[in-house]
Amino acid sequence: MTYIDLLQWFMGPVAEVTGRCGTYIHGDYIEVEDAATALLTFTSGAMATISATTGLTPAEGVQIRITGSSGATVALAEYPEGTGQLEIWDVPGQVFHAPVLGRAVNADVSSSVINDALKPYHALQVSDFIAALRENREPAVTGVEAMKSLRVVEAIYESHRTGKTVRFDPAHLSSQVS
Repeated sequence: MTYIDLLQWFMGPVAEVTGRCGTYIHGDYIEVEDAATALLTFTSGAMATISATTGLTPAEGVQIRITGSSGATVALAEYPEGTGQLEIWDVPGQVFHAPVLGRAVNADVSSSVINDALKPYHALQVSDFIAALRENREPAVTGVEAMKSLRVVEAIYESHRTGKTVRFDPAHLSSQVS
């Protein structure tokens, strides 16, 4: 499950995306952007922002924070990446706070170390796909489910290229620029 999947699980399908990308830090070293920001609006009316960069020092890992209409907040952090930890669970009657960024961890983990730590998860996904073929069953992540995240990522790039918001037809996996 990707972070975009997690957001859609909580808030419903994405209705529209506005995104911007840029290369600010690593232009001499990589041929792609090193920063991206997007505003996602869901069919439920909820909104989320995505901000991603490989140029932040110290690195702050992945952070997801969801606040509901009642003000209840749940936050998940991966710091360093690959170590998902519940940071905040602030639902009335059930409060838990454990600031992940306040813990003594190595904040400047290299991308190669992060990628090596994530290899077992990639291998599990490939193994599940092969087993699904052998057992004639759906894999844990179907192509349809994977497309939900991919279409959001592609919409971020499309919005950046065109300077316009990309709106989705909720009945289909297609998108259109407006």
